[in-house]
This record gives sequence, structure tokens and C-alpha cells, in this order.
Amino acid sequence: MALYIVHVTDTHYANDAEDIQASTTRKSQYQTSSIVQRARRLVLSRHGCARAELNTLWPTFIDQLGAFTNHMVVTGTEMITVHSGDITQAGQPQSLHDALGQIAQATSPCGLHALTGNHDVWPRDFPAFSPARTSLQARYTRSLRPLPTQFPHHVPTSTVDIVMFDSTVPDTMLNITALGRVDAELSAADFVLEVDQVQAPRGNFRGAVMHHPPADIATAGQSWWRSVQQQVGFAPGMVLLDSQQLRQRLFDQHIAFVLCGHEHAPPHTSDDAIADDGRLLILQSGCPTLVRGAGNNADPQFSVFELDCFGSPTIHWYICRLDYLRWEAFGSFEWDASTRTWSVLAQPKAVPAAFPGARLPKPPPLIP
Repeated sequence: MALYIVHVTDTHYANDAEDIQASTTRKSQYQTSSIVQRARRLVLSRHGCARAELNTLWPTFIDQLGAFTNHMVVTGTEMITVHSGDITQAGQPQSLHDALGQIAQATSPCGLHALTGNHDVWPRDFPAFSPARTSLQARYTRSLRPLPTQFPHHVPTSTVDIVMFDSTVPDTMLNITALGRVDAELSAADFVLEVDQVQAPRGNFRGAVMHHPPADIATAGQSWWRSVQQQVGFAPGMVLLDSQQLRQRLFDQHIAFVLCGHEHAPPHTSDDAIADDGRLLILQSGCPTLVRGAGNNADPQFSVFELDCFGSPTIHWYICRLDYLRWEAFGSFEWDASTRTWSVLAQPKAVPAAFPGARLPKPPPLIP
């Protein structure tokens, strides 16, 4: 029996009361527009601070999650939902609670497993304007349920081990530049101990979840900030600062695929999803709730991975595009246990006809 993983990332939810962009216009008649206030408004007007589009995209996203989950439940198929971070626009507490609650309700009873991204450890503002609160915000998120309190965190399935890692950093400068690294409190020995304690159905084939991509791969869209980083040679792309070390540790612990987000776009092609000479498959999903060009580098979407471990493990990647309410087959990948490498199958598996919306004709886009 296959395992279906619904992968959600970078939802950037904020309710009206906690939207930090809207808060810049809520000035009383006694306030003056200081240089700092003008600078804050300028920064918050940039796309990196955009919040989820709540009028159309968010309810469409929640409805489609619910329809897909209902299909999985009716057919008796094993499914989990994973959110790989940037749940909120800026770590707002009520928005974090609301977003996770709505996603969990839509995907019930299949279970939601979520972790934080760099936006979730923003101190309810752009970090530069409240630097002393960034580390406090990081500690606050570790006290919330259903977010993990410790890492690595194990996600139980009957098919494969999946381990979650925290790639956010409670550091103001690193959050300003959207960079991250695997939690510094984990030594290599701790990492081996924690992962080895997991009782794996397939101990030699595991997966991981983190917010930042563990390798710099070509994506369907590329932000100006990523281009600047590449030009100056500072942490190419927006990957982990300790990416090379981490990838070796993942390989040593038989972790063959990673679910991540952060760049608001999937790989440019299915071939681009494979890194490290075939040793690692990077399942980097797009953003479902931001309009393309207004904080999103691709069309609004979420991913579903069909994982079949019978014989040689295979992963089939389907994308639900919310602008047209349609499904697309992105690619199919096969794992060779003898060489511990991935290959792209020449013919990707077609989207199952029973997927909700799979046979719908292509209507005009929801968002102009």
C-alpha cells in the first residue's frame, strides 16, 4: 500500500488584526512619521512580507485539502500532511493558531505534522525593528502544539521513517537575510543517536523535513535576493549555511529525500530535484496562498507525493495548481538501493483520475 504525503509550505497566514503590513497604516492622529517608521513601511511593502491572499486563495486551498483528504479516507489510503514552515507572515500567535487549526481540520483524521520557518520566528514584526525579541519568539514557537518541542522529531508512518529538523535560527541578522542552518544544539553524535533510535519499517531508506533547502537547485522562479546572494558568493541561494555538512550526515543516516520549501517554487524540472550525484531527492514545493508576482515565485500550488516502498522505492510527484484547480504530474523517481542513488523515470505516472478536480477543464484563473 502506498503512502500519500500532502506537502504544504510557506502559507504566510495572517489574520486582519495581526497583518503587519496593515499595521503600518494604523497610526493615531498623535503619531508622526519618523525616519524609522518610514523605513519600516518601506521594508514591509516588499514581497518578502506579503501575507496569504485570504479572499480567494486561502479558502480554495483549504477546500482542496479537504476534498483530497476525504478521497484518501473514503479509499482507505494512508496519508499524512506535512507543513514545512513559514506558516505565518511574521510569527503572529493567533494567526499561527488559526492557520494550523484550519489545515488540521481540513486534513482530519489523517494527521498534521508541522514545523516553523524563518518567518515564524520573526518577532511579530520584521526582525530588524525588534531584534531583542527574535530569540524569545523562537522559544515561544517551541512551546506551541502541534509544533515539535525537540528536534529531530519523528513522524510515524507504516511505510517509511520521516524525521523533522529545525532549520530556523534565533538570530536577527540571519532572519533578515532569510538564511538558516540545522539547529546548532545538535552535535553529530546526538544526530546519530536520535535517528538510530527510530524503529524503521525500512531502516535503510528514510526521509526528512526542514524549511530551508539542503542544496541550491534550479527553481521554476528566482527572486532578486537569491540572485544577489549568488553574485556575491554569500550562501548561494537560500539554502542552509551548513548544507554540505548536513547532506553528508543525511546520507550517513540513510535519509534519501527531503521535503522543504522557503523559495516559493518547485524545481525547474524533475531532473533538478536530484542533488549530490543522485544521492538526495529534494522535494521542494511551491507556495499555495500567495499570488504569483506578489510574494510568490510560481503559481499558487501544493504538492502530493505518492511513496511506494514495494520493491524499489518510488516517489510520484503531483502538483495541485490552485489558480486553475487542476492537477499535474511533475515527475516520478526511483531509488536504487544498491547504489543509493535516485533516477528520474522516463515516463512520470499520470495523475490518478479519482483525484478531486483532476478531470476538470481548465477554467479562467481565479486571480487576474
